[in-house]
Amino acid sequence: MAIELFMQYVLPVLTGAVSWIAVQYVSKNKRRSDTIKDLNTALDNLVDKYTQTLKTLTEVQKKNVELINGQNKMQVELEQLRIENAELRKEVQQLNEKLENVKPIRVSK
Repeated sequence: MAIELFMQYVLPVLTGAVSWIAVQYVSKNKRRSDTIKDLNTALDNLVDKYTQTLKTLTEVQKKNVELINGQNKMQVELEQLRIENAELRKEVQQLNEKLENVKPIRVSK
């Protein structure tokens, strides 16, 4: 009789309580798992964005080096042109001075 009472009243309550605890445990673990999954997804997205940003930065730095090299080359060429220009001005001035000292030739008829 005691076993029947136990089976009839106590066992269903214990079974329900154990089931409820198991469901709560599984639910809690699922929530944790979902949270971890969401965090991993967010982290993966951040890594992808970081990788793309780093790639863009590398390209910009490479282009910057190319532009600086081009600017340096143009500065050297500009200095060479200034020197050449000064030499040409000097030559033109010398030719003008020679022309001033030359007497025109008159052709008689």
